[in-house]
Amino acid sequence: MGASGVAFAQDSDAVCANLDDQTLTLDLPCVVSGDKTYSATLILDHRPGVEVRTWHVDKNSIAEAHFAPDNRACAVLDGSTNDLKLKCVSSHGKVWQAQLSAKYPGSEQLIWGLETYWPVMPGGEEQNWLSMSDQEFAENFSYMAFSDSLVDREIVAWLLFARINQQVEYEHGTTSVWKAWATDKDTFTESPSFVFNQVPRVDPHFVTHKAELAGGVNTMDPDGSNEEVTRNDVGYNYIVETSKMNTYEGVVAYVGEGNEVNMPVGSIEIKASWLLSTKEKPAPADALTFKFTSGTYWFRGIHIMAKMRPAPQDLYYSEAPSWFWTTFEYNSNPGVQNIRDNFITQRGGLDIDAIRKLLTMGGIDGIGFEAYAPNGTQIRYTANGDGSTPVILGHTNMEDFAGSPGPWDDGKGPSAAEENSPLTPAKQWTGFNASCHSCHATASFNPNTGEYFPFNVPVGALPPDYTYTNPKGVNFMLGDGYVPLDFMWPIAFQAPKPKPSK
Repeated sequence: MGASGVAFAQDSDAVCANLDDQTLTLDLPCVVSGDKTYSATLILDHRPGVEVRTWHVDKNSIAEAHFAPDNRACAVLDGSTNDLKLKCVSSHGKVWQAQLSAKYPGSEQLIWGLETYWPVMPGGEEQNWLSMSDQEFAENFSYMAFSDSLVDREIVAWLLFARINQQVEYEHGTTSVWKAWATDKDTFTESPSFVFNQVPRVDPHFVTHKAELAGGVNTMDPDGSNEEVTRNDVGYNYIVETSKMNTYEGVVAYVGEGNEVNMPVGSIEIKASWLLSTKEKPAPADALTFKFTSGTYWFRGIHIMAKMRPAPQDLYYSEAPSWFWTTFEYNSNPGVQNIRDNFITQRGGLDIDAIRKLLTMGGIDGIGFEAYAPNGTQIRYTANGDGSTPVILGHTNMEDFAGSPGPWDDGKGPSAAEENSPLTPAKQWTGFNASCHSCHATASFNPNTGEYFPFNVPVGALPPDYTYTNPKGVNFMLGDGYVPLDFMWPIAFQAPKPKPSK
């Protein structure tokens, strides 16, 4: 896929391929191969247990077509690889582009697998998935992000990853554009004045580990582990301008007046994991590094949550997706393969060749991002939205407290005696009690009491009487006056209730 997209000729509808919404049969009225043009029909292969969609050509359907080979809406068959680029596909009331990769390059076996697809603008406008705004990306890619196909979702994860990791210059070279976004420190202050599109900062704005904020475990890490939260301008502007929830007083006023907290579509929240690189414990050779003023840190991974649709009315219990979640982790982290193989619920499993192509399409190949991959994706509480199989997603460092055996096995967190106990290494975990959607859904505020709901780590669907009991035995019922903060734990953590003066 070219970064510049494609502009269609005015007669493009006549040669647009059609994907049958039910059978997924592809009718191609115009396929350019060399100096000839053909029409053909591709039939979906039905192979049990295979997630990647594949098609084979119905050889009886191949016929010479009477279209000019330079028609920009025709599909194009690469003569050397047999890869098939679909420049115009009509499906589900929208127009798409897609890339199909040949399963047997250079042979006469015409079988293709879906590599990626993306929407195009109606009316023939040129579209660039890299340069479109975050709102436009969310609106155009929500269908793919909330698809039942785990491969589709993983492709969206990589597209988001490519977008936030576009390179910008800073004093030590280049780094990812999200390093120039607003941090929690920039956002949650009495007089926020952050300016976007400036050079990336080099002073670290690390945040307190969320389990420690909740009073759960002591996470002062002797190895220099740190986390950093950043957000794009869409989310920042909503917090500091629209709702003014950048302070506790602002939260009290906004929620107390009966306003619904609904982050705008296009909001992106990021949490990155960094580890200090020292002579004794240097960064792995293939890991990315960044020079902060306090030292050089290597990049262990990142959480991405992107608002793709408005929040559902019954947020606590609805399986209707609104946020898209994905977690990228360094592939050689100790224990990461354990959670990917045994605990993560929804992984697309793209192979390294497909990943390299996506990085190349995103313009970030050759930098070192090949050493990272999504642990999975999440869009709702349970796998099929039926309340049965909980979706598990997390990072072995950022959710280390959720590994089992560990302090959150019972969902309550550690007792006082366990608070400073060492955590079990991830490679020895026999369970992983982490779910981005379920955990963030309980981020809420009670305007009657002025209290936030305590941090907790539920997995799966929340029952109507969901109650959290803290280690001291105090019960908190989510439905007892708590107003959802649209999955935004940063509001609860960074705009806390002031402690009474002594």
